[in-house]
Amino acid sequence: DMTAMFFGCSKLVSLDLSSFNTMNLTNMSEMFKGCSSIVSLDLSGFNTLKVNNMEKLRNAINTILGWACVFIFAVMVVVGTYQIVVRYFFNNPSTVSEELLTYSFTWMALLSTALVFGKRDHMRMGFLADKVTGQKKKVLEIVIELLIIAFALVVMVYGGISIMKLTMTQITASLGVSMGLIYTIIPLSGILIVVYGIMNIIDLAKGKGE
Repeated sequence: DMTAMFFGCSKLVSLDLSSFNTMNLTNMSEMFKGCSSIVSLDLSGFNTLKVNNMEKLRNAINTILGWACVFIFAVMVVVGTYQIVVRYFFNNPSTVSEELLTYSFTWMALLSTALVFGKRDHMRMGFLADKVTGQKKKVLEIVIELLIIAFALVVMVYGGISIMKLTMTQITASLGVSMGLIYTIIPLSGILIVVYGIMNIIDLAKGKGE
């Protein structure tokens, strides 16, 4: 791991790394960031076949999903408060806010589900898996991730796109929005789970996620 190895070396002008053994190098993230004065850099001997920097992608998706869930939850709090006030103080319940709360909760639930799968923090029954160790445990974890990917592809991505097509002409009662647009969250969260699953398998294969 050579992450940020020369980070901030602004006075560095010349560097010869041709003799470095990088056969097992997996991460070069921000290795030369901030080296603004460098004019000569020899990387002729670098072997980058095993470099696989997916951590930045994972962190970016985690951040986007996290803030998306926070935003949707904040909207739900505001809309829910409004609904309570108009219902109990003005005796005039809003059908728009009820519908918006329902769909917002669905979106937040599915996005947070993808995030939890990405962090591998989802609930599981581990009374059998926890008894397996070593290489068998790694194989089992990879098989589990493959099953999750298969489920996400078939049920959420394929199934979600199918239901989107079927409901694109249906309009919601209060919001006046196409139900097909509401259902876009199903294939979207499915794609996110697939991406997370692939990254999890790569980490497991390298011994990072055990």
